[in-house]
Amino acid sequence: MRRVLGIVAATTMTIPALTLVSGSTAVAAGERVEVQFPQALGVEAAPAEFLAKIDSSQERTARLFFTLTTGAKKVAADTFDLEYFDARTGTWKSVALESGGAGRLVGATPAAPLRAGNQQMRFRLAVHEVTDPTQYKSFMVGGLTVRTELRGADDSVGAPLAQDTDKVAFAEPQLSLTGLPSRIPTDGAPTEFAVRLKNPTGSWYGPVGLSVRVQQAGDLVENARLEWYNPKLALWQKALPKGEDFEILGATDDFMLPGGYDGTQKLRLTLPSSAAVPGTGEVVAVLYDLGSGGRVLAATGKSVQIVPGAKTGDDDVQLVYDDGRQRADQPAEIEIDNTPTLSPADLAEASSREPSSLDAQRVAGFSGLMLALAGGALALAGRRRRAARC
Repeated sequence: MRRVLGIVAATTMTIPALTLVSGSTAVAAGERVEVQFPQALGVEAAPAEFLAKIDSSQERTARLFFTLTTGAKKVAADTFDLEYFDARTGTWKSVALESGGAGRLVGATPAAPLRAGNQQMRFRLAVHEVTDPTQYKSFMVGGLTVRTELRGADDSVGAPLAQDTDKVAFAEPQLSLTGLPSRIPTDGAPTEFAVRLKNPTGSWYGPVGLSVRVQQAGDLVENARLEWYNPKLALWQKALPKGEDFEILGATDDFMLPGGYDGTQKLRLTLPSSAAVPGTGEVVAVLYDLGSGGRVLAATGKSVQIVPGAKTGDDDVQLVYDDGRQRADQPAEIEIDNTPTLSPADLAEASSREPSSLDAQRVAGFSGLMLALAGGALALAGRRRRAARC
């Protein structure tokens, strides 16, 4: 099952590129805390891990106090999940967060013994979607400021032993089309281009899927043919199904999009003379999350001019080696089932999740291209539901 919960293009919102700012301050002589946050965090992604490095001049019992300040005027306590790793039990445990004022949350770890010298603690932080549409933009653009204070076990007021302040941005995966010409002929010759996938955050997403569609006036170009390059087999493979959104199987390893990922998927598009009429068309790519009901992570598109070409049939495309040599034997096309196995929890979540209240705000102001994309993605969801009932 795949439902479109929101369409977010890479150009929808400009999020400032924030450089990691670490302001570690030793308030008491010999005491120091330094937190190593990623420069950006993903929203509705897996938790991003970070370290807190502590230098203590003596053995003591201490706690770490966190203050999370956002750009929104108000923020719910469940917007963030902050956890620390308990080395004694080998498990992750939650840090309870509560309101600390306008747009601010506060929480602290339990008291724990510190030895004299250097040591470190593991943490991870997950960011959830802000459900209040009036606060969404200020939350995303404002980013997150985290103040970390090292305090004694019973010391919650007054000057801390040491503190650190970090500024972190919120960001989202990005898609772009590269090498796609402005004119595509209907002559049966493949046009090669690529989709670039980039995750600028320290959070990983997955499993993810990538689909590409070709349309004219909002309608699918049914006889178009798309192939994707499988680097493991050094072979071009046909993207299926034909006449619907093309599903790309090999865009990322294991369907995961790790933090810092920046890669491309090579594609080539063929339009026979029966595929489309001359005029303006669009090539659209959509990255979606397979584990959360098909939530759209990023979308991009480009207008192209479809121009007349020589008369061709629909099935005259040749498989070739990567170096361009035509294959004389024309073997049957290879179809690989790389469909990821989702856990029962993922399937239950995907089937029960309702569309986010932010959908209307996210699509407001979008061009006709994005509206056409939403219709196409919903059609794909319907096709999958019908297939599931069969």
